[in-house]
Amino acid sequence: MKFSQLAIGQHFAWQGQTWVKSTPLQADPVEGGKRRLVPRSATVEPLEAESAADTLPACPSQIPLERLEQAMDAFGRELSDIGSGLDAEASAQALRQLQKAFARLRHRLDLDR
Repeated sequence: MKFSQLAIGQHFAWQGQTWVKSTPLQADPVEGGKRRLVPRSATVEPLEAESAADTLPACPSQIPLERLEQAMDAFGRELSDIGSGLDAEASAQALRQLQKAFARLRHRLDLDR
């Protein structure tokens, strides 16, 4: 099986180690250590989860609107803190771009009422 075919959270064997897929392009060693970039085409051996705790919960098919709005508002506040290490002009420009992107996202999700 190719690495790209694994689900995030799935355990697999590769290069003599047991790994867990953490992102579409990265994996963490189960025994601890540094996260690695894994080629999408790498041949891996999927492993069965050892317990229910080793598998990620399924994503909900729907998120309650109130919860989504709260999460979006929190995300917006976090975006405001991103430019704190930049000079004033670069920070202001980055913040304006992030705010525009955030506004477009809210509009696409029909959260602008």
